[in-house]
Amino acid sequence: MKHDKYLRDRELDNDPPAPWPLERNRFATIDAQASGGGHCYLVIRAWDLAAVVRLRASRSFRKTE
Repeated sequence: MKHDKYLRDRELDNDPPAPWPLERNRFATIDAQASGGGHCYLVIRAWDLAAVVRLRASRSFRKTE
């Protein structure tokens, strides 16, 4: 799809485990997908002072009690 190519062309090279000297803030979010929160996504993103965002980690997991 044309839209997918446009997005891929805008992606920056990113090595999530590598240090990012410009990083100023890092946030983690957990999004519960299923009713009752059984299926979740974890996303960690970092920002610099110019509002450039980098994905640092992402995982999908099932909640266990």
